[in-house]
Amino acid sequence: MKRIDKLTPEHEKLLPVIRDRYINLALKGGDEVDVEAFHKGIAFVYSLAKIEAPIKIMVDSPLGMQYACHFVKAMLEPGNQVRDQVGNQVRDQVRDQVRNQVWNQVGNQVRDQVGKQVRNQVWNQVRSQVWNQVRSQVGNQVRSQVGNQVGDQVGNQVWNQVRDQVGNQVGDKVRKQVWNQVWAQVGSQVWDQVGWRVWNQVRDQVRDQKMTFEQSACIGYGYDADWLAFYQVFTELGIVKNDLLAKYDEFVSSGVWDTVMFQGVAIGCRRPEVVRRDDENQLHNDQKPAIRWRDGFELYYLDGVHLEKELWREIVSKEMSFAEIMRIENADHQAVALKYNPEAILANGAKLIDGPTSRGNELFLIENSELNKLTEFPQMYYVRMNCPTGRTFIEDVEPEYARANPYADACQAFNCSLTPEQYGMLRREG
Repeated sequence: MKRIDKLTPEHEKLLPVIRDRYINLALKGGDEVDVEAFHKGIAFVYSLAKIEAPIKIMVDSPLGMQYACHFVKAMLEPGNQVRDQVGNQVRDQVRDQVRNQVWNQVGNQVRDQVGKQVRNQVWNQVRSQVWNQVRSQVGNQVRSQVGNQVGDQVGNQVWNQVRDQVGNQVGDKVRKQVWNQVWAQVGSQVWDQVGWRVWNQVRDQVRDQKMTFEQSACIGYGYDADWLAFYQVFTELGIVKNDLLAKYDEFVSSGVWDTVMFQGVAIGCRRPEVVRRDDENQLHNDQKPAIRWRDGFELYYLDGVHLEKELWREIVSKEMSFAEIMRIENADHQAVALKYNPEAILANGAKLIDGPTSRGNELFLIENSELNKLTEFPQMYYVRMNCPTGRTFIEDVEPEYARANPYADACQAFNCSLTPEQYGMLRREG
């Protein structure tokens, strides 16, 4: 094929289409899984590393995946009665013993945090998919993780081949353009804004419960969407033709978000049920969890900042006092709490310098206060607007503008990106 050193207008139209396709598949495509394609894909990636196909388990969340690892390893623990009690005639008794042993290892705090829904889902997945196979097929092999071996072979046999095909037939300028418009943008939205944040929160929750956190194999939509989208561009342009890439894309497209891979057992989890973000693609919602999985595992965020559910509730209630906000030790959490509780700020010695105007606007100045010391801003301006709907909005105003224009209506106009004249011409509702 002729070398491509410049994208045509038709080629350029393709870039946002593929970019959005992979972002939507990862974050907006629902959480359904093609189990047959997942099983087939696991066998395929293990074969790349010349490792025998494992038992395959699919659970409903990244946290559930960690508990599944814990349950399977508990079944195989030396000295565990489970290893010697797998006959059909005592299966019910063994199930109870395993359940009790594992539950005790996980601890009461985990049971409370994860909830009955997650716990039962994970247990049922492990029991139904592994119980009859684990002793005879796996044994102690589950102690050995193979995610790095599999990942390395995906890189060596898939990534490197298609990279060479692109490098030989595509100019640097085109590669950079596709990278910027596809790989970087997909990666920013899927991995940077969602993937690594989920990974960190799951790791912290698992370690808080004194459990071993099992390292992800970094295989699934949470990790692979960016580079798969990048090479999909060149596949559709007819430059890349690679059966291994097609098989790997088919595996990820089964709907797997992440995986943990052992010698003998591979555990995957499905994509989130819902992901809620703001206009800047940050995880955010002040009404519901920002991310939720089918089994009930959920994470709460405001402006891209993760919050425990109880603190999130306190902040979005907008009823926190300034003293309560100042007691928050985490600086990011404190900043979010200040943003969502502006009345607490005004109650901390704010001075009314203009208003209320005929439009109901008021301008306040805060200086020489604890908040000024905390933020290192000597002067802070806020405008309070009474909306015709009955709601009150409080917004900060750029200090330089407010000092030069210390009028409530002018500052409100500035925050609306209007001149005072344009703002004055707006007709009030009601």
